Amino acid sequence: MKKLIYIFLFLTLGVQAQFTISTGVVAQGTAVLQDIFPQDNAASINEVNSIGSFVSLGLTPSSDGTTSIDGSYSIRGEVFSAGSGKRIQIPVTVLNATTYNISVWAKRGLNNTDARINSWNGVITSPDISITTQTWTEYTFTVTTNDIIMNMAFYANRGSSVVGDTAFFDKITVIKQ
Repeated sequence: MKKLIYIFLFLTLGVQAQFTISTGVVAQGTAVLQDIFPQDNAASINEVNSIGSFVSLGLTPSSDGTTSIDGSYSIRGEVFSAGSGKRIQIPVTVLNATTYNISVWAKRGLNNTDARINSWNGVITSPDISITTQTWTEYTFTVTTNDIIMNMAFYANRGSSVVGDTAFFDKITVIKQ
């Protein structure tokens, strides 16, 4: 019983570990430490076929079953009207004055040249990450909050968007340091 408790603690704390249990069975794995990202959407760890609380600001957010980095779905943002600043945004409840490690898997679609993770509200310094490839890539960064709501913004094309610009986002994690 004591070994099982240690296994639970190691996995709960996000430590990658391998254990040999008295029966000779080997257990291994990595668990995420208190991921506060909402679990009701296709970009979450425990994904569902839903966009969850993503908000459309000039992009049509949808759950996409044709491409993902992990699981069956990703979030697809597609521009439905030309112009600048077209994005999808998700509000996440956080602690004020707290540092978070963020991980986002993303790729741009065929038509766009300036997909970005940029212009977040509720943080001291917003990330400014250009998504330059059509291959799934993990982007990791740290933010410190200055509010209790952090609005994460994801752009299909940060500049002058045209109808059809797309970007995909998946496996987003928000973990308190």
